[in-house]
Amino acid sequence: MSAHWTTRAAWALALPVTAAAPALGAEGGVYLGDFGQAIAALLIFLALLGILGKWAWKPLVAQLRRREEAIANTIEQAQKRESESRELLDHYRHKLEAVKSEADAILVQARQEAAQARETVLVAAQEESRRSIQAAREEIEHAKRSALQELRQVTAEMAVDLTARLLDKTLTPEEQNRLLEQSLDEIGRQGRTRP
Repeated sequence: MSAHWTTRAAWALALPVTAAAPALGAEGGVYLGDFGQAIAALLIFLALLGILGKWAWKPLVAQLRRREEAIANTIEQAQKRESESRELLDHYRHKLEAVKSEADAILVQARQEAAQARETVLVAAQEESRRSIQAAREEIEHAKRSALQELRQVTAEMAVDLTARLLDKTLTPEEQNRLLEQSLDEIGRQGRTRP
């Protein structure tokens, strides 16, 4: 590889001289020197080229290779980082989509649970209302029966007192109880026949 570079450098330096020679010779008045000088110049040039090739050219080429490798490594690392960045970006996009999907699912579930809770509360309120109405009806019915029972008792007692006064005699407690029972039975029968 270094011989290749050396040859290229020699041609690069010799080319301008050889290209200028015919142009200078065409004018006719320019002194081109003699053959001995040309050989001496060529030998000096080759010696200088050999010295530079041995001590300066190899380190220069090595430095250029290191630089080329460093640039290639930098490019490779940049491409690798770019690839990793794209993969990471895709990964985060997928994660974001998954989070969005999960959030949407949570919202749908929350709405369903809210609707179900609302329905449960409504059913519970209706059931509570029905029980309250039923309890109120039972309480009214119980109060009605108690009031009727009390009314029968009072009416029977009044009937016994009134009967005792009308008969103008005092009844014994047994007779009062018997008359009271009869009156209660009579009032009970009349209460059942009424709508």
